[in-house]
Amino acid sequence: LELRPALHLTNLWLTPDVAQSTIGVAAQCNQPLPANAAIQVSVFAPGDETGDEKVGDATLDAAGNGLAPVANPALWSPESPNLYQVECLLHAGDQQVDRMTAPLGLRRVEIDPANIVPIQDDQAA
Repeated sequence: LELRPALHLTNLWLTPDVAQSTIGVAAQCNQPLPANAAIQVSVFAPGDETGDEKVGDATLDAAGNGLAPVANPALWSPESPNLYQVECLLHAGDQQVDRMTAPLGLRRVEIDPANIVPIQDDQAA
């Protein structure tokens, strides 16, 4: 069992968009956000062990949705496994009440309808 605050984060969904250099973020709480609450998202560069190299941030809307820009995205591949760290902080008033983090790799995959073969970043022309 884990002790949780009365208002806390329960789920985090991340959707990268390489073409737009953004990460779609959807965070869910155990109850609707009160008027004095906010969810702040920070994106940290691959390999940043100290949390000093923030490459994007956003404040989510009242429904817990938003877009975090990523400056100069480094794509994930087996040869270069660049993993960003995404951090969501839930604030009630001026206090941080919960925190959730998740790793994320940015990669673009398309389907060529003529060949029905996935085209990945390293194969795109």
